[in-house]
Amino acid sequence: MELTSVLSELTGAAGVSGLERPAAETAARLLSPYAKQVSVTPRGSVIGRICEKPDTPHLLLDAHIDEIGMMISRIEPDGMLRFLPVGGLDLRLLCGQPVTVHGTREIPAVVATPKWDGDTPPALKEEELLLDAGFSDAAELTGIVSVGDRATVDALLLPLQHNRVSGHALDDRAGVAAILYALSLLEDEPPCSLSVLFSSQEEVGLLGAQTDGFSLQPTHAIAVDVSFAETPDAPKAKCGKLESGSMIGFAPILDHALSRRLQRLAEEENIPYQNEVMGGRTGTNADALSLLQGGVCCGLISIPLRYMHTSVELVSLSDLKAVGKLLAAAIRKAGDILC
Repeated sequence: MELTSVLSELTGAAGVSGLERPAAETAARLLSPYAKQVSVTPRGSVIGRICEKPDTPHLLLDAHIDEIGMMISRIEPDGMLRFLPVGGLDLRLLCGQPVTVHGTREIPAVVATPKWDGDTPPALKEEELLLDAGFSDAAELTGIVSVGDRATVDALLLPLQHNRVSGHALDDRAGVAAILYALSLLEDEPPCSLSVLFSSQEEVGLLGAQTDGFSLQPTHAIAVDVSFAETPDAPKAKCGKLESGSMIGFAPILDHALSRRLQRLAEEENIPYQNEVMGGRTGTNADALSLLQGGVCCGLISIPLRYMHTSVELVSLSDLKAVGKLLAAAIRKAGDILC
């Protein structure tokens, strides 16, 4: 599997929380060669049923398909568009960015830069930000753009040095790609029941994992997400490192035995890994998946990512491959891992 092209396809499809269908349909197409059945749910998640074996553990692999973005909140008389953030949008990097408004057709626009006086611009407030699509009157937008439409920042996937790539929506299309990569490594049918969930609305409350995860009734789950990678201005103790492999999660809400087994498996298979320790919840879909029905044994594997929730998120393909290899090994050895 050529991961750069897969990531380019995944990040090139719009999927702001609540309107994930373009991204979901792209992910469903990429998943279909590995699944016996693929569907897009009413909530915008993708479900892939890989293997069903009665009387065996049922492992669910999850990564969220939605991305942060903007929602049009008001159309000004002069044709300017006001918006609200959808998810944890970093306002510092929005000014001057090209965006696409997803109305009845796609409309190019730019984020207008507020006027300021003095040497240092003040902190931005979301109510100050506007989208300028070039319209001169609100009437021109009739039938094209409406309140409630979504908008996304334009950013093509950019290959960088040392097998790194940068772009928007790598949180968590990188996780989607890692699961696809894991499935591509499987040569034999898994020894357990296996399903995949590319879940919707993670960025606004883990909602797709709660609803669509419930419908799958797994006994075990592994959530795949991104986590903070070390940068010069970040506390090293709270960050992973690029090119150091999978970040295996340890947290009260995660199944400790499963985390340990993933750790040992990585050592046995010579797959690079690092630990990520959290004192409570994880802030990922693992929090929702672990509470499904009567409780699910849940693990978390994360991909180190720099510049989270911006249009220049950055990951290393070597880390993404390490996550995929660890997932594939966990599937092959499900009899030892899922107990």
